[in-house]
Amino acid sequence: MVIPLPSSSGSAAQGHLLAENPAILSISKGYADSGHLKALHCEFEGDGIRSILDAFYGVLAMLLAALLVPGLWVVAVIIALLALLGKIVFGSPGAPGSGNPLDVDPNLGSLSARDVVVVKGEWIYDSGHTGWNEIHPVRDCEIVGHLREGQGWADFKFSDLSTGTEFTLDTDAHLQMFHDFWCGALKGAQDAEEGGSRDDPANDWGIHPLVDGCKKPDIIV
Repeated sequence: MVIPLPSSSGSAAQGHLLAENPAILSISKGYADSGHLKALHCEFEGDGIRSILDAFYGVLAMLLAALLVPGLWVVAVIIALLALLGKIVFGSPGAPGSGNPLDVDPNLGSLSARDVVVVKGEWIYDSGHTGWNEIHPVRDCEIVGHLREGQGWADFKFSDLSTGTEFTLDTDAHLQMFHDFWCGALKGAQDAEEGGSRDDPANDWGIHPLVDGCKKPDIIV
């Protein structure tokens, strides 16, 4: 759970992320008691979608087998449906094989209480529970600091090593500057990967870097 950044005026500067969305209310969907919901649920995507896909593959295999063995198609269909239903109903987050950020990089470390993080992802309404807004899936999560016990937002400082700029969160204006800085940084990284270096023919390597030593190959048009 992530605590939205506060405001110097006493309100939550990002409180709109938790507030009831009129578009959701207009389709008769409800919310949990927002008066007591002080944190934003942020969920890293697990392997649920892939697990259901694998279950469908199992259903398909059983149906194909039923075509080859006359008289067993009814049994095959029942077994396939039970297997799929069990995967959907009893498959739960945290089960063995669930997704973990460490699957991407074992050196990522872990989040702990009072970490200050920048989170980017899809802002959605989750109707699978009692109803709340959340970030799901999380696309990017960066630890940018840590508040020790007893410290408040006025004690937070972040220094950008490339420019030497120091950010604080002691006023609404400084908070907005910090927000804009990280939005720009994340967008710049995404643009570089999606429209820059990845599409550069010079980076179209086949075996790398043990063979070519990370040298740009000759481009033949």
